[in-house]
Amino acid sequence: MTMKQPRPRPDSSTALLAWTMLPCLPLALTTRAPAAVDNQTGEQIYQQQCLSCHGKQGEGSKTYGHPLEGDRSVGQLAKYIAKSMPDDDPGTCEGEDAQKVAAYIHDAFYTEDRQLLEEHATFVREMEQELKEAGKDPIGHAVPEIEPGVKEENDNIPRISKMQIELMVQSFAADFARIATLQCTNSVGGAKMHWIGVSEGHHELSHHPDSNKESVEKLTKINKWFCEQLAYLTKRLAETPEPGGGGLLDNTLIVWTNELGKGNSHTLDNIPFVLVGNGLDFKMGRSLKFKNLPHNRLLLSLAHGMGHDLKRFGNPDFCGDGGLPGL
Repeated sequence: MTMKQPRPRPDSSTALLAWTMLPCLPLALTTRAPAAVDNQTGEQIYQQQCLSCHGKQGEGSKTYGHPLEGDRSVGQLAKYIAKSMPDDDPGTCEGEDAQKVAAYIHDAFYTEDRQLLEEHATFVREMEQELKEAGKDPIGHAVPEIEPGVKEENDNIPRISKMQIELMVQSFAADFARIATLQCTNSVGGAKMHWIGVSEGHHELSHHPDSNKESVEKLTKINKWFCEQLAYLTKRLAETPEPGGGGLLDNTLIVWTNELGKGNSHTLDNIPFVLVGNGLDFKMGRSLKFKNLPHNRLLLSLAHGMGHDLKRFGNPDFCGDGGLPGL
C-alpha cells in the first residue's frame, strides 16, 4: 500500500515558479482596440488583446508557437508588457492594464499545478506519438493478428507489475490519487515464476517444511523478486519531482507486508512490515520488534500520520493502547 500526503496548493502570491522562460520567447499582444469598458479584469484584457496570438489556455498559436510559461514575477511581466507589447506598437497596454494582465497570465499559466498538468499532457502526447510511429515502421512481412493489450496471465506478471507501478507514480504525480494498493496475485494464486527459474507454484512451495532447503531457496528467490518490485517503485517515486522541491518519495509512505507470519503454519504472529519513504515523518532506517502487539496499532499509527485521529481500527479490543510506540 502506498500513501501520499496531501500537498498544500500554492496561491497566486506564493506559487513557486518551476519553468524557465526562453530568452527569446516572444510575448505578444494584438493591436486590436479594447472595448470601452472601465475597470476591466486582467482576464478580459487578455481575451481582447492577447488571446488571438497566445491562445485561450496560453498554449500559443500559429503566429506565436511558444506557450506562456516561465519564471518571471508579476512585476517583471508587467514591465515587459508595458515596454514591449504589442510587437508592432509597443506601449499600447501599460500602467494598471499591464499590471492586471500580467497578474492574470502569472496565475493562469505560470502556477505549479499547471506545470503538472502540462507534464502529464506531454507524457500522453508522447506516448500517442510513439504508438503512431511504431505503426509506420516497415517490418517486411504480414502483420500478425494479435489481441490488443497485455494478457492477464502468469508469465506476464513482471510486465504487468511494472505497468501498474508506472500508473501509480503517474497518478500521484498528477494528484489523481493519494492512496494506492499493489497486490501481485491472490493469496492462493499459485503463480509460477518461470522468469527467475522457479517452476513450482508459490503457494505450493510456501507449505513445504523449513527443513526442505530447496524449497526455502526458491521461496527466497521469490521474495527477492518481490523486493525488487518494491525497489523499482521506490526509485520511480524518488526520481519524480514534487512542486517546491524534493521527490514524491519525500511525501509518500510505502507499506510492504504479508498476510501471514509463516506460510507453512498459517501463523498470524511475527508478521513483517516494511515501511519506506518519508511521507508520515516516521523515523526510518531501523529494525523494530514489537512483542505480541496487534498490527491494528500500526494501522492506527498510519491513520494518525495521515491526520485522522482514529481511536480504533478493526477489533476495538486490540486498539485500547492507541498507535504503536516509538515510530
